[in-house]
Amino acid sequence: MQANFLRKKMWKKKPRYGEHADKMGRRSQNFVAGYHRLHQKRFRAASVKQTILCTIREIPLHPERYPVDKFKKGNNGNYRAFEIYHIRIAYKTETNAIKIIRIRNTWQEPLEY
Repeated sequence: MQANFLRKKMWKKKPRYGEHADKMGRRSQNFVAGYHRLHQKRFRAASVKQTILCTIREIPLHPERYPVDKFKKGNNGNYRAFEIYHIRIAYKTETNAIKIIRIRNTWQEPLEY
């Protein structure tokens, strides 16, 4: 009976070739999965940036499209703001130009200006 116990104990200590290869396979799979996740994050970040820039480029076509900025003190209607992807963009419309005043994450405390 003791001989069986020793055999089982020794057998568990020695790594078998199949187990070792399986661990290496999992490591390489984890590496590949991590690489794909990183690539997807970079792609999503680029698409978010592209969407925000396209939205900003459309402002001159319809400057009064977005609502009046509620955080601007003494706003006479020239300051407007909108949110996209949890990013708040405030801009000022003038007679010959549109100025981007502030780009801020919405999870931050809102600042009056």
